[in-house]
Amino acid sequence: MLNEIYSLRQQKLEENGYSEYKEYLKSEEWKTIKENISKRKGAKWNLCNLCTSPHNLEVHHSSYKVIGTVNGGNTLKMLCRSCHQQIHDKCKENRKLNLYKAYGKLKKQRIQQGLVTLTLDVVNKYNANH
Repeated sequence: MLNEIYSLRQQKLEENGYSEYKEYLKSEEWKTIKENISKRKGAKWNLCNLCTSPHNLEVHHSSYKVIGTVNGGNTLKMLCRSCHQQIHDKCKENRKLNLYKAYGKLKKQRIQQGLVTLTLDVVNKYNANH
């Protein structure tokens, strides 16, 4: 599965005129998407969607199918650097997982362990205070 994920990513990059993912991440297109996301209000865009940390936030593609779309569709998630890395590590550990499923597995693990995750209660509390 991991090879399929990165093969799709490379295909979408090439369709949009990029040779490498790093090149895309430095592009004006990606900078615009990130700027638009950073302007969004609410917990979903200002807290890690897994652990609720407000620090070291990064935009995560849960699917590379959206590379080249204006806003990234519904596949973008805000994650702290640590959770973002854990998702990619999970995919490397289990090559049958895609990025979306790895995110779901990590979220489920956090809930089962009684750890904080971005629930409706967390969202409502955050939004009430901001």
